[in-house]
Amino acid sequence: MAVAAAISGAASAINQYFGWNYYLNIIIIGCLVLGLTVFGADVVRIASTYMGIAIMISVLIIFSVGISQLPLSKERGL
Repeated sequence: MAVAAAISGAASAINQYFGWNYYLNIIIIGCLVLGLTVFGADVVRIASTYMGIAIMISVLIIFSVGISQLPLSKERGL
């Protein structure tokens, strides 16, 4: 049940962000999960490392944009 919810949630997020077909996203994410499951813990470990790096880069970008907008928000009284 949790895997189905994760696949559905990821497909919905990709659909909203990129506008791709929801059912195509289900197939893509399902194949990705199946591939990670079939090839074992080593592939999952490597994939999670890259996903962690991508998350950290995203957080730093969001943080930088937020900090750069700080003077504007003070001027507007926010």
